[in-house]
Amino acid sequence: MRPTNANAALVLHQVVLMPQVGAPWDYLPLDDLASPLLADYKLYIFLNAFSIDPAQRAALHAKLKRNQATAVFYYVQGYLEDGRESLEAVEALTGIRIVEEDLASIQS
Repeated sequence: MRPTNANAALVLHQVVLMPQVGAPWDYLPLDDLASPLLADYKLYIFLNAFSIDPAQRAALHAKLKRNQATAVFYYVQGYLEDGRESLEAVEALTGIRIVEEDLASIQS
């Protein structure tokens, strides 16, 4: 990741605060979800998983279902699919339907 203000706010600041959660935690690459060697957790927090391919999404859903775990998605996870913006991909990942609003027309 490049050092930008967005990355600092979305990832770095959160990771710095993680020791304050009062529980053990790990920092893992998204691709590790499909590994049978990955320990089972009850909570998964996704800070910058804006681009998740279908195989990663399936691995995540399988992991959550198998462990009856919870996922917390920070901001719009899964928004990029095949190099394009996709509200449907966010819904496929999170189960939450979101809509895009044109703020310029609202502020006028």
